[in-house]
Amino acid sequence: TRNRKTGPAILDLAFPICSCRDDAPCKETCYACKGAQRISSVQAAYYRNWRLWNENPDNFFEQVYYEIKYSGLTTVRFFDSGDIPSHDFLHRIVLLCEKTPNVKYMAFTKQYELINDYISEHGELPDNLNIIFSAWDKIWEVPNPYNLPIAYVDFKDKRMNPEFPKNA
Repeated sequence: TRNRKTGPAILDLAFPICSCRDDAPCKETCYACKGAQRISSVQAAYYRNWRLWNENPDNFFEQVYYEIKYSGLTTVRFFDSGDIPSHDFLHRIVLLCEKTPNVKYMAFTKQYELINDYISEHGELPDNLNIIFSAWDKIWEVPNPYNLPIAYVDFKDKRMNPEFPKNA
């Protein structure tokens, strides 16, 4: 709840950038490696979350559930740093959403194939889960057969920009 951008009324769960896809075009200039996110306590939280997830996924999501339940907050953002690491993690997010229907969840991701595969196999995502695909430059492809929302980067060097949809 100490994320300066989202404010104190939103729970934020993040991982270090090692959870991101290897070919992510933003890894070289990742904002999660700059400014306040370089503070040791912030990095320690990212790596603690990553370690807890990798050591015991059941316990990790149990802790997340109880943090949500007892915080009284109704909005959770996944990944102001890092990304959805696996199908299993996504499945557990969906289960968490189903278990807490009065909580709104959002996650920005470049794990397009993982999300598209999940929807293809399981159908729609829960209504309280907003997955937003993160675009990058005009070279980076965003496969989006299910028309999920897309966040675009508006680069200082406009030549890098993809063609923005009229409703972006």
